[in-house]
Amino acid sequence: MKRLFTLALVALAVLPGRAQTITGADMETWKTYSGTLERPDGWFSSDSLIKVYYTLTSTPGFAARTSKSTTVKNGGSASAMLVTTTTDTFPTILANSNIAFDMAAVLAGDYRYTLTGGTPVTKRIYYVHAFVQHASAGSSDVGEMAVLAIKNGIAPGGEDSVIGKGTVAITASSTFKKITTALTYTDATMIPDRLVVSFIPTNKTKPVAGTTLYVDDVTISDPTGIDLPLVNSSDVKVYPNPAASQMHISLSHTEASRIDIYNMAGKCILTQALAAETDIPVATLVPGTYIYVISYTTSGRRYYGSSFSKQ
Repeated sequence: MKRLFTLALVALAVLPGRAQTITGADMETWKTYSGTLERPDGWFSSDSLIKVYYTLTSTPGFAARTSKSTTVKNGGSASAMLVTTTTDTFPTILANSNIAFDMAAVLAGDYRYTLTGGTPVTKRIYYVHAFVQHASAGSSDVGEMAVLAIKNGIAPGGEDSVIGKGTVAITASSTFKKITTALTYTDATMIPDRLVVSFIPTNKTKPVAGTTLYVDDVTISDPTGIDLPLVNSSDVKVYPNPAASQMHISLSHTEASRIDIYNMAGKCILTQALAAETDIPVATLVPGTYIYVISYTTSGRRYYGSSFSKQ
């Protein structure tokens, strides 16, 4: 039975459609589906498809590969835990896009999968980061984070094309560590429409039961190198934009936070603590575009980021 799950080798589904929006890159909010299965909101797991396979083949002993961990986490209240549960060859996948297997092919032993959707983007993303912790049940077992940058409708027949991609191996660690994959683009100027990010706990053809990968706090960087949250928290309001003399920030949570403002060279030019309501003075800034990131003061975890124009 053949298993292909390195994202660079995965066949991208070419059906056109509206990109999905990630709403849970911090792995905090979870949804229950198909009875007892669960997944981070905005992310998709291969569990439901594996469950269908077990049902079609009358295979006993199905167990979920993806679940919520509230004890092992990088920050906040939860992380995503991915496990290999048996020695079968069905891949465990967590992605910010729909995952699809051809069940007829699966029954014949071909486990390649396709990914559709992803996070909408309006500029080139050069780096994707995540915090991970990996425990291998087999010798030298490694996981993987893989990223595809997709341009909609540019291939023959109006199909979508991969214009950038990157992968990074996830090796054993007893605590959370930050990993980064750099995207390589096939074209010098083309801007992608969406970004597809996926994680697998093992690259073994026949994985040993018990390899575990924890995933938390996925972020992105543009050419400035500033580490931005992949999904922004809904409890932050920043206005006006453009700003002339001051920018107002409103927070609906009570946890201590701060803002860092960067110029387009990636240099931090202003840092300030935030209250529930805070005015940030920007009158002395040179007119132009700036990037800002809002973080929790204690953990340093970035949960909101965007850009603004100084008039």
